[in-house]
Amino acid sequence: MRVPSELPGMVLPDATLFPQSILPVRIDEPRHRRLLADVLDGPRMIFVTMRKPGALKECAEKVGGVGLVRACITRKNGSSDLLLEGLTRARLDKTLRYRPYRICRLSALPPRTLSPETVNSLLTTALELTCRLLVKTPLDRLVQIPVPQVTDRETLLVLQRAALDNLVEHLRPGTTPDDLVNLVSSCLLSNPGERQLILETQEVDLRLRRLIRILHRQIDAVLAGQPTAATETASSLEETVPFPRPPLAGDDEDEEEDDDIEPWEDDEDEQWEEPDFDEDEDFEEDDDFDEDDEDEDWEDDEEDEEEEWDELTKDILAEFEQWLGDSDITPPRSETSDRDDNDEDIPF
Repeated sequence: MRVPSELPGMVLPDATLFPQSILPVRIDEPRHRRLLADVLDGPRMIFVTMRKPGALKECAEKVGGVGLVRACITRKNGSSDLLLEGLTRARLDKTLRYRPYRICRLSALPPRTLSPETVNSLLTTALELTCRLLVKTPLDRLVQIPVPQVTDRETLLVLQRAALDNLVEHLRPGTTPDDLVNLVSSCLLSNPGERQLILETQEVDLRLRRLIRILHRQIDAVLAGQPTAATETASSLEETVPFPRPPLAGDDEDEEEDDDIEPWEDDEDEQWEEPDFDEDEDFEEDDDFDEDDEDEDWEDDEEDEEEEWDELTKDILAEFEQWLGDSDITPPRSETSDRDDNDEDIPF
């Protein structure tokens, strides 16, 4: 599939789009609605990159993913829900324009394999750790859905099962090392900074080493009963993951401010009304209220919720364990590209 060198772009918080992964996106802003309308009439491709952490303006990371719009649902209020399928990684060379939406000039970011023997050895370790993490972790803590807007439990469950099915489907002989890193990182890594760092890394062996280090830490956290929180920093990866990361080409260029994005300003004229209440008012206590009964009801609800998730997790893990028993996972060969390098119209 041809990927143009210039594409509409979106800068999203905590979003990383890896090749072969699925990223749900909600479109609310008017500029993004116009972008979507033009994309659906064209190549159906969007460049997605993460907003730099702590940036007040819409300052984009220099490496992102090109996604193909696989599904789009437009709602009555004008917002839309998308499913983007990752096609390839790309480097943001320049933002050509900002209005009415971003147009980005991109260049290819192909993987580099320095030592196939080392890569295959690391791949075996990464596969073993991935299988251990899949078996040890409950579904609701296992699969990461990096979309803050998706809060509906049933929707999250559908997305989690789809992501896990996609991962298990590709844990088969023939999956390239680079593809495995992309799939595991997009599905299992909770920290946006860790995902972005692996997305930016071109050397396949270094991508595997960093992934292995992260998986080790997540397995230790699961065994210790600790959450794999997304608030962890990349500095916990010690010397394997430099933090902050080394600058990429183009980082020294000044990012033009997006005039469409207005900072939040407090309204000095706005007055807050405080509720009226009488400090001397006597409150009647409910004689029938029993604090112990309320605590018991709360604990019962939590137990029912845990049992529900356990049943859902067992169904998926049973299928996965059965597949592990029927298959023979062997280190696949190093990745080879079937891309036509002589085609000047295809930068990827």
